[in-house]
Amino acid sequence: MRSLVSGKALIARIVLATLVCGFSVQKNWAQEDDEKDAAIEEGTVVTSNSFRLDLQKKEGIFSGDVRVVDPTFELVAEELVAYFDQNNQVERLVARGKVSIVQGNKRNATCREALYNVLEKSIRLTGDPVVVQEGNKVAGTVIKIFPDDDRMEVDGRSKVQFFLE
Repeated sequence: MRSLVSGKALIARIVLATLVCGFSVQKNWAQEDDEKDAAIEEGTVVTSNSFRLDLQKKEGIFSGDVRVVDPTFELVAEELVAYFDQNNQVERLVARGKVSIVQGNKRNATCREALYNVLEKSIRLTGDPVVVQEGNKVAGTVIKIFPDDDRMEVDGRSKVQFFLE
């Protein structure tokens, strides 16, 4: 199974894309198909209403109608914040506000906040998280996904709905 987020490669693409776009990335929903094609050809494409980069604070903030199109997944949120370490390498990404992550037609997740830990290669979903995979549905207080290992952990009250064939 392919990863929902491809770690350092994704981060490098996000930073490079924003630098190339002059720190202001504008969204145009009429070009969705073009974005998907560009992601396949050029890597990851991030669009938003605005982008701010502050390397002194070690963060980059995409705001307003954020859309990430990657060859392996798509993410939609109201805001995406990239946090950098002392070497200006991304250490974590936080998507907030009506977060939706889709990986092909196989898996999708919704929540209010998703935190991707680059070092751990995990995605922590909070705020009414739900993951649907091949018809099966998992809900809980906190859902932690390890895409590279094809496993997940649910903390707090959980509800799993299976559709067995």
